[in-house]
Amino acid sequence: MNFCCKNKISIKYLSVAIVTILLSGCSASVTQELPLMPADNASCCESLKQLSFVPLKETEALNVSLDNHSAVFNFDEGSSYSKSFVFSPRTESAHVTIKLVMQNGQVFSPNVLLLNKNYEVVEKVTYRKFKTQSADLTKPSQLVANFDTKNVRYMVIYADRRKLGSKIVIPHPAKVRAKEFGEPMPMVTDPVYQRVAVGKLIMSIHTTQYASYASDDERLSSYPIKASNSGNPQQESVTFYHQAIRTAIADNDVDKAMGLLRDAEQLGITDADQVFRDAMKAQLDKQ
Repeated sequence: MNFCCKNKISIKYLSVAIVTILLSGCSASVTQELPLMPADNASCCESLKQLSFVPLKETEALNVSLDNHSAVFNFDEGSSYSKSFVFSPRTESAHVTIKLVMQNGQVFSPNVLLLNKNYEVVEKVTYRKFKTQSADLTKPSQLVANFDTKNVRYMVIYADRRKLGSKIVIPHPAKVRAKEFGEPMPMVTDPVYQRVAVGKLIMSIHTTQYASYASDDERLSSYPIKASNSGNPQQESVTFYHQAIRTAIADNDVDKAMGLLRDAEQLGITDADQVFRDAMKAQLDKQ
């Protein structure tokens, strides 16, 4: 029995030691420069309505990157790179999770705007909603936000310029493990991260309530649905698919772009193939 107890204690110490070794680089002082932000008052569009929105499925998880190729908009907090999304027309309410990986002394610091069908802001998810999660043996440290949407059609993610450069200090994972096991605190330095303007995030969408509406409801025109169409496509459908294909390719999501191309062709948008090829060429020219 004594051997068993000692073995358990040894495993606990070993577990703490492994975390400390694997993540020791996290505790280094922050010395990296902040990524450059867009010029003050720079903007691609005059209003949020003019942004290019990526269509979301009822339930999906996707990787999102904000960088200096992302659309720039002049938000209340100042100009920022941004990514914009439109919820599925079948989604009445949804649960959204956004995870931000904290690494190399930096972490993307987002705000999230939730818009109604008229592109009016109904809610803003700020940095206060994002909670820290210390690293363990299976995942790095993260900032995580969970929130629910209702009667929201659009979502825009961007950086809050006013928070850039501010620091986040979280308990070292080895300390978290030691506290969990009731062991002495290791002599390690807590990791420090700076909030930055660009980065990657993981976003998951889960529809919690499906929409119901009559066939002539205006919501049908805000997000074209895959369907057979023997007549000429409406201009707003053409514009929607053109923008969505270009955005998907700009995000290096060729599979999504191909799916949008197939849907567009079924709707009779004959020039979607040319838009796809032009967008692919433009993306290759950037690389």
